[in-house]
Amino acid sequence: YAGGMNTGIRYARSTYGKGSCLLLNNDVTLREGFLREIGAFASKSPSSAIVQGKTRQYHDRARLDSAGNEMDRLGGTRCRGYGEVDEGQYDSLANRGFFYASGAAMLIQDVFLSAFNDSDYLDPELFAYHEDVDICWFARMLGFEVSVCPEAICYHKGGSSLRGDKSLRVQY
Repeated sequence: YAGGMNTGIRYARSTYGKGSCLLLNNDVTLREGFLREIGAFASKSPSSAIVQGKTRQYHDRARLDSAGNEMDRLGGTRCRGYGEVDEGQYDSLANRGFFYASGAAMLIQDVFLSAFNDSDYLDPELFAYHEDVDICWFARMLGFEVSVCPEAICYHKGGSSLRGDKSLRVQY
């Protein structure tokens, strides 16, 4: 995931010029208006390096997959709101109460991408898990915010690339 996304970001920026990049997992479906909503939110939030859409579960579209992700003091991670029925309970917390954005669907703003000088954006050593933690942590260390746009909704199947092979999750 990380290596492919790095290649895609470099290609997009060299072909189309500077700009923000939307990263999507291959098992994400966007609700109509997603791009408009996340773009409008991002343009009003220049201090947010990374903006995640609100992610619901693909097979039960009323339930949350992620409304921003949390990390505890020991480095354990979990999706905020996972499995809860989405009643807007996290909508007012677009910039608070979580640490990092889910890599399933996140917009990385140009102002942050420009800080990389064409080096790897996502750490390829992290392969397919926790690369989102790493890039959001880096953004926060540089003084940027990480946000969730509750109006930009997408649906995530989760784990589709592994096809049930969980050994790759622990390999890296």
